[in-house]
Amino acid sequence: MKKFYLICLIMIIGVALCADKILVLPFQNDFSNKTSLGAVRNYLTMLLEEKNFEVVFANDFEYDSDRALTNEEIVKSGKSYQADQVVYINMQYLGNKIIILAKIVDAEKQKIVYSKKFTSLKVEELDAVMDETVAGFMKERESKKSVKSEKKKKNKRSLNQPVRKKQAKRYNGITFGYLFPLHGFDGDRESKLTADYRFSFEMANSRAGVLAGWREGVAASLFYNYLFTDGDISPYAGGNLGFHWIDHDSPKDVLDEFGNIIEEKESMREDGIELGLNCGINFFRYYNFQMVANLEYTWTLNDYDDQSIIFTIGLMQ
Repeated sequence: MKKFYLICLIMIIGVALCADKILVLPFQNDFSNKTSLGAVRNYLTMLLEEKNFEVVFANDFEYDSDRALTNEEIVKSGKSYQADQVVYINMQYLGNKIIILAKIVDAEKQKIVYSKKFTSLKVEELDAVMDETVAGFMKERESKKSVKSEKKKKNKRSLNQPVRKKQAKRYNGITFGYLFPLHGFDGDRESKLTADYRFSFEMANSRAGVLAGWREGVAASLFYNYLFTDGDISPYAGGNLGFHWIDHDSPKDVLDEFGNIIEEKESMREDGIELGLNCGINFFRYYNFQMVANLEYTWTLNDYDDQSIIFTIGLMQ
């Protein structure tokens, strides 16, 4: 009975093996009859060689104690023999029963391929157990092969497919408001009416676009805003870089009563690069229109050193 039981176990293990080089560790056991183990070893060799596996036996391997080997110890033994997989079997008596622990460990991936505990079985049940186990292993192997094949096909299809570009929402509209001079502007501190045309693209959490308008002169700039929330009401902050031509009163030469120039005034540059910081709130963000309230600080790098605060509000579609 012992011999039949061990032979069926080895057949199950043989079906599970899939590496080219397999290390079979000595059976760890407390059997007094070693002849049966030798017969099982010969049967295992024949079984594996029929499947074109290279079988390696660890004849010089010795167990330190009766305890079962850990997975790390099994992997270490496989690497020392340069094997792909390792077969480890522990057999111990428990009264009239034989408790068997069978493991197959992938030494390269350091993973358990197969692990199961057995107790004594009736002779008439061995063929059914063997058929069921072999069928289960074959199904698992075929399943792994089909998964790998499907992954390869999917990767091949993805490589052949063109890369889809991400879509951004496009908005444009006009905003109106007031410019409040802080510095420059010929010393005039009265608010000025402004009007801007904005064209922008909105992504997941940001918006970028161009602005052109009248701000006590002609202004054009590129702007970028970061949107802090995903809701219909979304605050934002950002900056802009552009060019601003500001309408100034040109300095006039000092003339005498006869029209002769007494003091000539040097001309000053009215236009220049403009830097800006802005913040605001978007309303109705996920509708087919948006309402924008924008507060902006601008600094024009010209001879007048013009600086201002601009508040605008408008609709974007």
